Amino acid sequence: MLKDKYVVYLTRGVDRNNYKWEANRRYNEFFALKEAFSRTWPGIYIPFMPSKKIIGNRDVKFIIERRYKLERFYMQMSRYDYLIYGQEWALFCHPREGPKEGDLATQLKTLPPPSYMQMLHNFMIVFNIDAELLKSLQM
Repeated sequence: MLKDKYVVYLTRGVDRNNYKWEANRRYNEFFALKEAFSRTWPGIYIPFMPSKKIIGNRDVKFIIERRYKLERFYMQMSRYDYLIYGQEWALFCHPREGPKEGDLATQLKTLPPPSYMQMLHNFMIVFNIDAELLKSLQM
């Protein structure tokens, strides 16, 4: 949907509590979601996201093509539990509201990065790494 100064894409989904939601999202919000995933899961696969385009980004053909690519990103992302059960996805589905909260892209950009211990813990759970095995690999 073309707004005055930007394009919004209708998104629908189901959150981790099995709640159906629907919202309009801008490209920069999808981009901020991917960046937030990359901070939380460094070095781990994050689905392809269409690149930014500054000139011609309101052309109908371009909007249709970008919508298709965003839908693919969205569908591929939903295959990975480590993405859809994280705080980034929860925030994308249900942004905090209020004058001090800022827009969704800002909220995603300001999520605190996980500590190294949190990352290790997440990797161990997601990739089923046994703590004893990890200890045996340490020198």
